[in-house]
Amino acid sequence: MLSGRAGVRYDWLWGDAAFGYVDVFARGQTGARERSRTGALAEGDSFATLNLHAHATIQDNLRIGVAFNNLLDQGYEPLDETPAAGRNVELFATINF
Repeated sequence: MLSGRAGVRYDWLWGDAAFGYVDVFARGQTGARERSRTGALAEGDSFATLNLHAHATIQDNLRIGVAFNNLLDQGYEPLDETPAAGRNVELFATINF
């Protein structure tokens, strides 16, 4: 029914060489119900997760990042999605040449 994201983000700049941000936020939704064409009722969990993301762009051609998701290791299964991964880390790197 309702979903959203709230948090605090800090943008930083290091001379002309690098910039980025650090973002701490909670993401969540209330429970949801959906009725199929056949009349079957499906229900999704309500949930909230605490997350920390950090990204940096260096010299316009390198972008790196890390995302720490679901820090409190909450189990949930959103409507029409696979069960949540639990606590997890994602690493990103993009090089333009």
